[in-house]
Amino acid sequence: MLKAVGIVILIVLVFLILVIVCNTKYKIGAILRKNIFKYNFKVKLFLGIISIIGVGDKKKIELFIKIFFVKKRIHMNSKQNKNLESNNTRSKGNILKQIEKIYGYKKFIKKIILIIRPEYVKIEGRYGLKDPYTTGMLGGLFTIIKAIVPKKSINMKPDFFNEVFNMSVAVKGRFKIVSLIFIAFKFFMADHVKIKFHKIYRRKSWKYEKSSRVKAG
Repeated sequence: MLKAVGIVILIVLVFLILVIVCNTKYKIGAILRKNIFKYNFKVKLFLGIISIIGVGDKKKIELFIKIFFVKKRIHMNSKQNKNLESNNTRSKGNILKQIEKIYGYKKFIKKIILIIRPEYVKIEGRYGLKDPYTTGMLGGLFTIIKAIVPKKSINMKPDFFNEVFNMSVAVKGRFKIVSLIFIAFKFFMADHVKIKFHKIYRRKSWKYEKSSRVKAG
């Protein structure tokens, strides 16, 4: 009995190692309009034997898993998004902060794009946030992506005076899961060390200020 369990565990481990080491193929498509957001994706694992397929919009997502020729739907509890009006009023106040936050992870984003470097990319559309500065910041993100993927594959035109976001995306390529895990681990560790160092620095600064006040008193 124990021998059989050991064999099963070994098979599962070998399978997982092969999944993270072998090339993983992916295909992503998305359409973003004023009141429309539709997307689909397909991820092929383990030499295409296993596929994960997803189709969705703002309200729901349908997930399927395919092993060889057998396709099975994965049931999920779909949660509806909040209505667009409350979303828009909230996003106007936070959108600049979100863009600045993304800029903070610029190096990490570049590394991720280099790992999953697509074989085919097509991003087209117009974008504008009714504010030249914020629109320019968003344009900077597209510039980062343009520097890595073929330049002709991205054609996003800015509108500095109107609020508009119309975009269509088509991407496909391949990557190794092990590379993503390695980069994510490095990023997590660097972020963790940074937070810890910041806490120690603040604690020392507070102690120094306190001792200075005591001496001055």
